[in-house]
Amino acid sequence: MATGATTDARTRLAFQWDGTRIQWVLGTGRTLTKAGEEPAQGPSQFAQACKDLKARGLDAEAVVWGLRHPDFALLPGSAGGGAVGAWKLLYGEVPAGCVIRSFSVDGPEGTWVLAEALPEAVGEAVVAVWPQARLESPTLRFMEAAGRQEWGHRESVLYLDVAQGRALGVRFDRGGLKWAMPVQDLAGEGLLYAAVNAMHRDGVAPAEVEVVWSGEVVREDALWTGFLPFFPRTGMLTAFHPIEWGPEGLREQRWAGVANLWACA
Repeated sequence: MATGATTDARTRLAFQWDGTRIQWVLGTGRTLTKAGEEPAQGPSQFAQACKDLKARGLDAEAVVWGLRHPDFALLPGSAGGGAVGAWKLLYGEVPAGCVIRSFSVDGPEGTWVLAEALPEAVGEAVVAVWPQARLESPTLRFMEAAGRQEWGHRESVLYLDVAQGRALGVRFDRGGLKWAMPVQDLAGEGLLYAAVNAMHRDGVAPAEVEVVWSGEVVREDALWTGFLPFFPRTGMLTAFHPIEWGPEGLREQRWAGVANLWACA
């Protein structure tokens, strides 16, 4: 799917859920007009939060949503219908009440397929409130946008998008995808260890890799400063697309992921 905010006159709503919070944006064309967050701990609170948001008038002609950085399996499209098997190989049996959903994207290197475990009650809750909603993978769309931005450019770059209690790491060499992984241990130096170990497995010195942060991180916080001794080339992500940020006070790097999903709506 080609992404990019357009002059589409429809109102478009995008939201992503990380298991504890719904992050949403609303807008038309290239302009975000509203943005917000709603506490939603677990599927039951998620369902109620969706009802509350709709009751407060949050609706749009086009709605797209997804899970923010769940466990996933990624494989080339040439692997055929192996998404479910690939997920089970990494994580074991599918949790009760969940179904494996697969998503695909075409890029410069060909087709990639990503599989996630979706709690069925969560999907049903969304459709009950927004029947027009389309399920997407914010993780795969983030990878797609980053890969297109990097194609033929920086020698080696690591994107890190941080959510509540989890993060996504994606590394490219001149836009070619080297690896992508979810990180569930953000306590202490968990994310740093995961990144450094991944570099060592690739035979790449961390100092040679540029890190691009987004999500729940700010300059000079513990995550940022903890990485600097190993990854001195560090910066913040701005939006992947030419977006007009209407609501005041939004930090682009914190909302870059859901804004990118909104561009797909």
